[in-house]
Order: sequence, then structure tokens, then C-alpha cells
Amino acid sequence: MRSAFILALLLLPAQCCAQSADRVEIYGGYAFVNNDFTGGTLFNNAASLKRGWNASANFKINKWWQFVADFGGHYLSLPVCNFQVGSCSSSVHTLMFGPQLSFHTKVTPFVHALFGAALASQSSGTVSNLKSNHSFAEAVGAGVDYVMTHHFGLRAQVDYLGTHFNNADNQVAFDNGHARISGGVIIRF
Repeated sequence: MRSAFILALLLLPAQCCAQSADRVEIYGGYAFVNNDFTGGTLFNNAASLKRGWNASANFKINKWWQFVADFGGHYLSLPVCNFQVGSCSSSVHTLMFGPQLSFHTKVTPFVHALFGAALASQSSGTVSNLKSNHSFAEAVGAGVDYVMTHHFGLRAQVDYLGTHFNNADNQVAFDNGHARISGGVIIRF
């Protein structure tokens, strides 16, 4: 049963692309999360891991349903981290997949539920590297697309982005519940 589900997920985008020239949307834009991914413990109150990017590819199944592959990244690099640490950097990347329901008009509202993984990495230039951490991730949200031309549009979306990081002994704490707000440009093929 699980093998059949995985096979269906892998073959679904190929089937969608073969149906029509207007079946794929590529999105890219700026993303902001309300909670710092690091839990605010990078030893520098002025720094946080909130800003980043969000990109997705939507493969249309029919007029209402799409299959979405969603990617995101948030980064922070500091020249001085305090406590005799010369430099440090943190990053979080997400990769999620799932269904999306859209109601196509000039202004197209949509809802989606995405599931996948997140990878957090923290390191320092003067202290031994901190370990990477993997986690299950989910995003449940809604948004709106504004159609400018047949091939271009604008998107705004809001998601609850959940991660489930566990703290390692030599790693700073993580905040696992986030509201993600993103906006950017859509290209349709």
C-alpha cells in the first residue's frame, strides 16, 4: 500500500505536465516567519533567523486541484556572536509536498496542506561545528494569486509552518511553531 502511494506521488507530476501547456506554475519570493527558528539563543539579541525565501512548483491535475512541491530557506550569518565566538551561521531549509485546492478567477484563492522535511544547520568559526538537525515539517495555509497576464502573476500566502527539531547537546534550541508569510512572482507554462 505504501509503495503504491509513493509511486503515485512520483508519477503524478509527469502526468500533469503531459496534459496541457498551461499546467505548471513556478513561484518564487520572499518569506518571513514570526518565530526565530533558533529560539533566539544565538547569543546576539539583534540577530534572528526569520527572513528567507520560498519557492514552489505547482502541477495542475484539473481545474481545482494541484500537486505542490514547496522549497524554502532561512539564513543568518554574523561576524561576531559574543562569548568569544568569532563568527557563526545558521540556516534552515524545508522541502514539502502536498495537495492544493484553487478556485480560478482573476484573483485565485487557494488552500494547501504540505508535508516533508526540514534541515537545520548551525556552525561557528572559532568553536567546533555544531551538528545538523533533521525534522519532519508541515505547512497548512492559504493564499491568493493575482493574474497579471496569461503567463505571469503575483502571489501572497500565509502558512502555519511546523517543525519538530530536537535539541542536540552542542546545538542551540529551536522554536518549532511558525507563521510563514511569503509573497512573490508566479510564472505559468
